[in-house]
Amino acid sequence: MQISNKIIHSTPINGLNFYSFNSSVKGFVSFKGSFLGGKLCNIKNKLIPEILVEMLDKGTKNKDKFKIASILENVGAKISFTQGKYRVYFTGQCLTKDILLIFDLIAEQLIQPLVNEKDLQSVKKRNIAELLNLKSDTRSQGMINFLQKLYPKNHPNRPFGIDEEIKQVEKIETEDLIMFHNQFYGLGNMEICMVGDLDHTKVDKNLSKVFKNWKISPLNKEMTVSNLKSKNLSGKSSVVYIPDKSSADLILGHGIGIDNNHKDYLNLMVGHFILGGNFSSRLMSTIREKEGLTYGIQSSISGVDNGNDGYWNIWGTFSPSDINKAKKLIFQQLELWSEKGVTKRELENKKTTICGMYKVSFDRTLGIVSRMIDTLHKNKPLAFIDEYPNIINDIKLSDVNNAIKKYYSRKKCITITSGTLK
Repeated sequence: MQISNKIIHSTPINGLNFYSFNSSVKGFVSFKGSFLGGKLCNIKNKLIPEILVEMLDKGTKNKDKFKIASILENVGAKISFTQGKYRVYFTGQCLTKDILLIFDLIAEQLIQPLVNEKDLQSVKKRNIAELLNLKSDTRSQGMINFLQKLYPKNHPNRPFGIDEEIKQVEKIETEDLIMFHNQFYGLGNMEICMVGDLDHTKVDKNLSKVFKNWKISPLNKEMTVSNLKSKNLSGKSSVVYIPDKSSADLILGHGIGIDNNHKDYLNLMVGHFILGGNFSSRLMSTIREKEGLTYGIQSSISGVDNGNDGYWNIWGTFSPSDINKAKKLIFQQLELWSEKGVTKRELENKKTTICGMYKVSFDRTLGIVSRMIDTLHKNKPLAFIDEYPNIINDIKLSDVNNAIKKYYSRKKCITITSGTLK
């Protein structure tokens, strides 16, 4: 099914781009929109944007949260607000006849959020409770330690420690949220994608109407680009002690120095998918099936969006007594993977898997709309949506194996173990 050549694009109002795709469904639509205003858009306190997003469904200056819930329930619609490193997202579904009603409500929630003390304290309390739970989560603590060793302070891929996040949340006041909203929320980088049964021209006019009085945000894509790079480390390792744990997590990897638009990215991504991307990968076949050491192990590339230099890592969970054996076996697989490469059969099998997973994601309207906005955020042309399977199938074995050799170094590996370890 060709999609990109059927997508309609318009600019209902300055600073808002609208994309639609009419699918075969009747009577309803799925939508996803975003604008700059995520976690990394506030230097003072990166938790302010996150908490503000959690306040968006708590009411507006004209409607309390119960009124909003009633409106949505009466028409069977769904709206959710989330945030990433850079952008705020709103996602949902509604009947075609209710598009204007729902986007009138979304605009009101974004433009006139009710930021009150009672709801803020409730949101802060929940966030702090979740953060406290993460302190005893072996995987989360291991990953935080890994990324803090790999990236310098203020790098987009470097997380706060849990205690620091709790302090940041505790300091947030309603005035901080209102100030951030007044300064940075607005049009300018807003994109809305919609899939289903809709009249593009009619929705375009509706969007122009509901967002016409919103200001242009001073944020732009260039402001979110970081020049910081990962540290050039050699063989760092550490243990994160977490008491009373029956299993331990192992994380190892290093920086790759490229983003997802680099010519080597897809070759390396496929190489890691063969190594540890799914149940039939090398790591699962050896460490789990043959050796019986783990229920789960995977290898992946992350942190490559928005021009950032990413990293690869292997994660696995093991009995504490098996950690050293697992580490040895994993490095054996890494050396074999690097020195001898992957086989043509492995590559062809994983191409089929990757393309199949990609195509299946289009079985629902929400899957299509997510692919549309994801493509836009990667600064790819919309034709990339249809071209991606062909790009994957054109990947050459020699390019994959060259990328593996180029971006793997045993000497650079950071190794973190977390759990109840002696």
